[in-house]
Formats: sequence, C-alpha cells, structure tokens
Amino acid sequence: MDRRGWLVNSTGRRNSYGSFKGIVMDGRDALERKWSVSVLAALLGGTDQFRAMARTIDGISDKLLSQRLVDFESAGIVERIVYPTRPISVEYRLTEKGRALHEIVKSIQAWTATWDSTTEGQC
Repeated sequence: MDRRGWLVNSTGRRNSYGSFKGIVMDGRDALERKWSVSVLAALLGGTDQFRAMARTIDGISDKLLSQRLVDFESAGIVERIVYPTRPISVEYRLTEKGRALHEIVKSIQAWTATWDSTTEGQC
C-alpha cells in the first residue's frame, strides 16, 4: 500500500477498487511490458535455458530477460525448474496458460513483421 492506503501492484500502479488483485502481477501486466512477446516466442520455439534465450533474442539484456521470466513466473505463464547439478541447471517451460498464448504471439509477430519496419521483426 502507498501512503494514502491505496493498493499498489508491482508496476507501481494504484488499484482503487479495493481488491488484492494488484498485489500479484497478472498475465495482462506481464504481457504489456517490452520484450515480452520476444521472450514468449523463444519459449514457444523450444528454447528453455536462460543463456540460449539470451542468444535467441537479439538485443535483450540479461537483466531484462531475467525480469521478464520472473514476471511470467509470477503470472503463472512460465514454470522455473531447477536441477541440483553442479553447476546448477535451470530450465524455463511454458505452463498450460503460457502455451495457450501460442496463436496470439504468432499473430503479433506476423503483424509486427508486416507493419512495423523499425523493429525488424522484434516485439
């Protein structure tokens, strides 16, 4: 809560309708952020390890990729799996909720490739 008693979600936006929905990031908030579609596209393409995703998504910083994965995990779109090996191995997989975004992500990529020449296919 902020100093006036408003509920505040993870993006700092006030939630005036008095529920706790704003405290946990929902899927809509996660998808609104920059690079979200590119990260989802990498996951839909079968990429499951952090370093492989960073190589696949040209131009994304490690910090931003990490934040998007945390956002998606919080929203229930991505599952993080840690294997107790040396060194520790971590994989990211789409949940059923995340896999349901397949057609939406493909449509956004197609639209972007057709109409937005400034991003050269990146979302």
